[in-house]
Amino acid sequence: MNPIHNTTYKELELLQAKIRANTAISEDYRRYEELLTDNGISYQQIRNALLRHGFVSVEDFHLQRNRATTPDQRYIIEGAAGTLLGLSEGLMMYWRVYGKKPQIQRLSRQ
Repeated sequence: MNPIHNTTYKELELLQAKIRANTAISEDYRRYEELLTDNGISYQQIRNALLRHGFVSVEDFHLQRNRATTPDQRYIIEGAAGTLLGLSEGLMMYWRVYGKKPQIQRLSRQ
């Protein structure tokens, strides 16, 4: 893995830990999304992953995660968190196997 990916890899690991522990702040979620989109995951892929759980954006997910009070709400939130974390896990696994970021056609952010 080249040094650029290594730095990004470590930052993704740190942000993943914060998201798992529910200690991430808005800036952490923005940075997480930025790292994903800068390294081969399209904004549309992130949005589609969140839409499956009823969230329209990373910001919406973060706000709802902090407001969840019932077990059903927390169940949905944790499912979305797992989906969101799965995107970076896939990216990191690709880096480990191929040593480079994936070449994916990007869709414009709308």
